[in-house]
Amino acid sequence: MKYYFFLAFSFFTAELLAADIYWGGGGDGFSWHDEANWSGGVKPGTDDNAIIAFGSVEISTSEEAKSVQVQTKLIVASTGSLELQDGSLIASSGYSSEIINYGDIFISNGILNVALTGRFVNTSGGSISIDGGVYGISSYGTFVNRVNAEVYISNATNSGVLVEDSLDNRGYIQVINSEIGIKLLGSYDPAYLKNTGRIEIMDSDSTGVLIITGRLENENKIQTVNNSGGGIDNFLNSSAEIFNKPGGRISSKDGVRNNGFFENKGTLLLGSLTEPAMENLADFYNYDSLYISCINNDGILNKGDFINYSNGLILSDSMNSTVVNVYTMIRNESSFVNNGLIEAECHRYMIAIINTDLFENNVDASVKIEGALIGFLNEKTFINEGELFFGKSEYGEGFAQLTSDALFENKGLLKISDLGGDIGIYNFSGSILNKSSEQIEISNVDLFETCIKNSATIINNGSLLVDVSTEVPALHNHKTWSSFLNRGSVVFRTTHKEVVGFKNEGEFINDSCATLVNHFAIRNEVNGSIENNGSIAHFGIGGVDNLGVIINNGFYNSHGRIRKIFYSNTSKGLVINPFYNPLLENITYAPIMSKSITSNFSIDSTWYTDLTLAAPFATFDSTNNLLIVNSNLSTSSVYFKIKWPDIFCEKVVKVNVLSSPPVCDSYDEVVFHNGLNDNWFERANWSTNTYPDYCSNIQVAAGETLNLFNDHHGTANKIEIDTGAVFDTELGSILDVRNGL
Repeated sequence: MKYYFFLAFSFFTAELLAADIYWGGGGDGFSWHDEANWSGGVKPGTDDNAIIAFGSVEISTSEEAKSVQVQTKLIVASTGSLELQDGSLIASSGYSSEIINYGDIFISNGILNVALTGRFVNTSGGSISIDGGVYGISSYGTFVNRVNAEVYISNATNSGVLVEDSLDNRGYIQVINSEIGIKLLGSYDPAYLKNTGRIEIMDSDSTGVLIITGRLENENKIQTVNNSGGGIDNFLNSSAEIFNKPGGRISSKDGVRNNGFFENKGTLLLGSLTEPAMENLADFYNYDSLYISCINNDGILNKGDFINYSNGLILSDSMNSTVVNVYTMIRNESSFVNNGLIEAECHRYMIAIINTDLFENNVDASVKIEGALIGFLNEKTFINEGELFFGKSEYGEGFAQLTSDALFENKGLLKISDLGGDIGIYNFSGSILNKSSEQIEISNVDLFETCIKNSATIINNGSLLVDVSTEVPALHNHKTWSSFLNRGSVVFRTTHKEVVGFKNEGEFINDSCATLVNHFAIRNEVNGSIENNGSIAHFGIGGVDNLGVIINNGFYNSHGRIRKIFYSNTSKGLVINPFYNPLLENITYAPIMSKSITSNFSIDSTWYTDLTLAAPFATFDSTNNLLIVNSNLSTSSVYFKIKWPDIFCEKVVKVNVLSSPPVCDSYDEVVFHNGLNDNWFERANWSTNTYPDYCSNIQVAAGETLNLFNDHHGTANKIEIDTGAVFDTELGSILDVRNGL
């Protein structure tokens, strides 16, 4: 209590040398201008200190004084004005003092001090102008600025407004050219500033709004411009609180620093040319809109706990494309959780997001980044369970959209599209894990180097799609220690099938039950290792150039030149069980073609020998590799499971059933040449290395012997037997030829 009396007294001691004029009330008992109401019968002048110790005084005309001390009540009417020179207007402590202003108050080189238990109300139509002095308004009591009331403060050497107790602004407050615009100090109890009007703070030598211990609630507009020490500084600890409520709008071109508690349920418009637009050192919670613009530093620097809630929006717009300094929209050095939407419109010199600790993009959340030098630089832990988009911008091309030096775990959707630059995803020294049932997609990009550059470890348990029309690799396993493990689905698609789009210098493992569909050419370097335990469909007409090691334990279906390159260039590297090696034909998980069934049905697909098929629609004849569909089948498709030996893995496959043999667009000329033996069902015996079907014209060459063994079913369009050739069909076999022998 002594502390407050001392402050109130200190503002007044400098004025004691002036004459003290006391209110006596001997005239009409209420009018300031009635000189009979004052001691000595003279009202205060410009060099006098007016002291009102009792009664209620009204100013209805233009009056002057050096200072005024009110211990009871003073009213400035709408027709009145009060001007003070080098003095103070004080609602004194220790009394139920009250000052109500309906008119105009002018203070030069002084202060409007609301002491403890004092109350000041600036009512509608009231105006206060304060220039110079240590403080403009010092409120140790209650200060209320009502709707349509105005306060103008300039050139305060400490703070334009000092709030120790409470300030309720419903009108307009402007503070310019002061050391600090508004300070919430709260020496005894937390100070309280509630704004439902407008506050503008400009050209402060230090901070626009400084909260040391207090609470700021905003429901309308607060704007800070050109304040050298920052726009808003929530300075000390959890006792410093900011609540931007629904409908509230805080605009700061000088940035915000939060070292306490900040909750935004309104709109924040933040920018800075020298400091971060938002520096969070404690707790920041965004429920609505946060806009970052015109920055030459970090947009958001997070060193505390930052949460963007489900309806929260963080948007960077109007980025300065002429600035060459690399800066970020978000730099996270602690914990950043996004449950809403983050959009970054960047320029070519900008890193949109840098994460050095933990960044979580949760379910139903979205991060959209366009046009950055690097879209997301991950140096610690980044978990994506929502949607992560990288796209193009008018500002040019970048280096790599997702660059990871640590753990990136994708449990949602990652999509890169409609952009240029060097690289889509660059795994520099980290670990990228794409979880099961999740998707990474790169499409419609115009890149210079590669879509995915891996120098560390990538594990795909979900879906990876790379679809490009330019002549760049889909995947470059970049280092000898690089490892790519596929346990899901990988599709590399391009219109430039002769281009090396899958370049391996490290280790690539296609795991059990995994699939790789590749439309590029493949180059396996000297130190490279490709191991297939799953399924690979290769469409690249450039084939495979192998200088390393290739191990196939699964299914490889070539639609390109893979066999020719393997057979003619095996000396380039070690090939263990090369793809489509005929010696693998009898392994139970090698592909088996079956296109002939009973009752004039046929199937259109590729099957495996180890099948479990739901009865009663069809059965599988493992001896003859035939799928036999019941003649009374009423559906156009059946479903069965493919099981892989010694692996807990199976896939459900849909079988399309045709009611008649397939129509042939063209006919293959197939020659039987006894490559291994005389068995019809031996791929290596046929010139196409596949079994003949209804669309095959067969020629049994002179000197060759062809046998269709018991219980086997052969199909062809027609068969031509050369002179000196032998074709024998055993008892129990079936030969189905459309156009005869």
